[in-house]
Amino acid sequence: MGVFYWDKMIAKIHKRLPEELNECSKCHLALPRNEFRRDKVKSNGLHSHCRICSRQTKEQTRGHDQELARARNKRWRDKHKYRRDINSKYGMSIRERQLLLIKQNHKCAICGIPEMEMMCRLSIDHCHKTGAVRGLLCKKCNLAIGNMMDNIGILQNAITYLENYNCNTD
Repeated sequence: MGVFYWDKMIAKIHKRLPEELNECSKCHLALPRNEFRRDKVKSNGLHSHCRICSRQTKEQTRGHDQELARARNKRWRDKHKYRRDINSKYGMSIRERQLLLIKQNHKCAICGIPEMEMMCRLSIDHCHKTGAVRGLLCKKCNLAIGNMMDNIGILQNAITYLENYNCNTD
C-alpha cells in the first residue's frame, strides 16, 4: 500500500491542472469544471467524481438501495403495525389503551388474570354493532364472548347450564 499510494500522491502534486480543469478521482480524466457537481464541503467547491462517473455509480447501486429502502420500510411498518391497527379499528391511541389497562389494574376484565402472566397482550373487546370499546380481555375470554355472539341470553343460558351440571370440586 505504502509505495503505490505515495507514488500516486506525488504524481498528483506534480501534475498541476489549469484553473478551468479538474481531475475526476474515478476515471482520472481532466475535464472542464462544469462537468462536476458543486460540493460546498470540498476545498475547490466541486464533487470529486465527474457527472458521468457519478451517474454510473448511482445506476449501479440504485437497485441495491431500493431493496434496502424496501426492507427498512417493512421493518418500520411491522414495528408500528399494532399502533396503526388499534387506531384504525377502534379509534384508540396507545395512550388510551394504557389508561384502560391501568383502570383494569393490568388484568382481564372478566377472569382477572394479570397481563404479565399471559404470553400476549390483552385483546381490545368492542361492541360489534356500535364499535365502542368495552374493555381489555384475555384471548380466552374474548373468544368465549365472540363465540356466544355477544348475546346476553346465550351467555345466561351457558351460566344456567354450568350451574345445573357443576363439576367443580370446590
